[in-house]
Amino acid sequence: MDTLESIIYPVVDALEGTLTAGHEFCKNPETILFGLDAPLDSVSLLTFITGVEEQFQNITGNTIQLLTPETMALDESPFRSLGSLAAYLDQVIQRNGGAPSRGAA
Repeated sequence: MDTLESIIYPVVDALEGTLTAGHEFCKNPETILFGLDAPLDSVSLLTFITGVEEQFQNITGNTIQLLTPETMALDESPFRSLGSLAAYLDQVIQRNGGAPSRGAA
């Protein structure tokens, strides 16, 4: 499965037009999610994360919680960029034998 194309980019598309003028949320693995240079404010970031969780469930049939103490404590945050989030989701899928378990994080 191409995680960027099937899970993340549809959520980017859904947010199109909802961001503050001058903030472009590009479908690119290098697009920053969190920090001063990010196109998302705190509310938009939470909306995006919730959207990814919902899209993950729609595509895989399984639930995932992205904002957990475990993910927040990782040395390399999965929320650095679209690509890092996709890599994290791929790790979750692989860790669970190809299909993430319910409530996986």
